[in-house]
Amino acid sequence: MGFMQKIRDKRNGNFETKPFEVFAANFKKTELKDEFALIEKLEYIGSPWEKPNPDIVLGKLGLTTEALDDVASDSIVDGCLDSVINGVLAREYEIQRNGASTAEEKFIEREVNPLIVNEENITQIVMARFWGYQPFEIIWEFNGSKWIPVKLLAKHRKYFFYNYSNELRIKTINDWVEGIEVPKYKFIVPTFKSTWDNPYGEAKLSKCYWSVFFKKNTIKEWNEYCETCGMPTAKIAYENANQLAEFKLRLENMGIKRVLVYPKGTEIDMLKPDAPSHQIFAEIYNLCVKEIATVILGHEGSMQSTPGRLGAEKAAINVRTDIIDSCIFLVEQTYNQIYQYSHELNFAGKDHPLIHFYEKDNIDDYLKKAQYVNTLKLAGVNFSKEFYIENFNLDEGYFELADAPPTEEETQVSAKKFAMIYKDMAIEFPKHSKAELMNLTNYIMTVK
Repeated sequence: MGFMQKIRDKRNGNFETKPFEVFAANFKKTELKDEFALIEKLEYIGSPWEKPNPDIVLGKLGLTTEALDDVASDSIVDGCLDSVINGVLAREYEIQRNGASTAEEKFIEREVNPLIVNEENITQIVMARFWGYQPFEIIWEFNGSKWIPVKLLAKHRKYFFYNYSNELRIKTINDWVEGIEVPKYKFIVPTFKSTWDNPYGEAKLSKCYWSVFFKKNTIKEWNEYCETCGMPTAKIAYENANQLAEFKLRLENMGIKRVLVYPKGTEIDMLKPDAPSHQIFAEIYNLCVKEIATVILGHEGSMQSTPGRLGAEKAAINVRTDIIDSCIFLVEQTYNQIYQYSHELNFAGKDHPLIHFYEKDNIDDYLKKAQYVNTLKLAGVNFSKEFYIENFNLDEGYFELADAPPTEEETQVSAKKFAMIYKDMAIEFPKHSKAELMNLTNYIMTVK
């Protein structure tokens, strides 16, 4: 059936119903376990019902988000993405009941999370920030009493689109024009900064497109420059053009490949730029690298740090932490949506558990800070209460500054005591956040 015929049939109301449409319209719980978006049934031809992605960079070039796959293959981009992913994976997580039943909380912790909360899925969810969106298909299994999401399958974006009503559709071989509606509970699409005008989200990698393009071409031109100007070149001034073949044979026998040939009496001058040529290439390359780091990590200092500049180092770390926090928010939203699906399929009530990621404390860092502070205090430096709250994650209501500074021995004993109690609390209450553990430790030390 031709394209125009499909449109005419749709307009006349006699559009042929396809198997995938029947599956979506008559969706049953028993089909939750079947994979819906099978690759052999999908299509990625453009559709007139497809709402265009308003990405400025890709739109002007006539490209789709598939072009971002090439951007992500760049070595600098890949390294920056790894930094963000590693920062996200370094976080711990806990399940908060949020008004749900104890049974549902235990169900999420014991049955659901071990199957879907893993490094692979978290990485794919984070990628939604850089491609704008990332469709997932949820595979469910029935254990006799409850439906369990056992697997998340990341699907390529080219098989999905939003129509002008902002409804997610799947392109299939049988219906690539209008697409088919996705079944309930089967798909989830994390998006970054999506709007009504742009349901596809904001793709951070599109902002790296030109930087990657110029960086690659700079390397190519730089390589050609090195081949041209870095290798020995023989010069031949000839009077009789018939001698050229003989000269060429002799030079080849000598292993000389680069030859400059010109008639005798001809003047050849090489014009050189004011700055060394290699410096020009290096500056363009480094500028592109900084632009890429700024887009992905939020600060070029995260890629190129200057030794001894502690203020700049701290600023770079803080900005990068904000980027990680943004990715964590995306991950939490995705898993909480899956928990909502699970709640609607298996439990009553309106509240369902939530997942929360947090940064794990390193007690050794606090000990080093305490020793540093104690050394400065012995030298006569005093610190405000706000300083201790910010640097030691203390609750303002649990401590007061002493009038007389403690001795060095008292500080060391107190620091060791704090570390021992904190470690015990972390083992005893592994699901508590760092702030809760710190407050509990401070309380116990006050009581003792």
